[in-house]
Amino acid sequence: MLLSTIVLLSLVVLVGRIPVGGNISVDLDQSDRLQRIMKENAVMFWTGRGTLGMMYVQIDNPFALHAVDDAIIEDARRNKYLAIVHYKCIIPLFNYSVTVD
Repeated sequence: MLLSTIVLLSLVVLVGRIPVGGNISVDLDQSDRLQRIMKENAVMFWTGRGTLGMMYVQIDNPFALHAVDDAIIEDARRNKYLAIVHYKCIIPLFNYSVTVD
């Protein structure tokens, strides 16, 4: 009984953390870098909004998000600008963000 409960909880945690989409926010001054990264990774269909000094992009396709998230995080670290990648997971309790400042 205990083993099956542990296996079930492990399965819920593993499956629940799978991203199904997310948001990317970068400093508005660096929006050209975001556009270049999206283009380089063949993510063509997206819309960005600029508000409060940030460029905000919502990505509902997990494959597109996975294609650009690491490149944006690495570029933000290398060029020292603010970038936030927020992942929406299957179970909302497991949603998480990666922030580069």
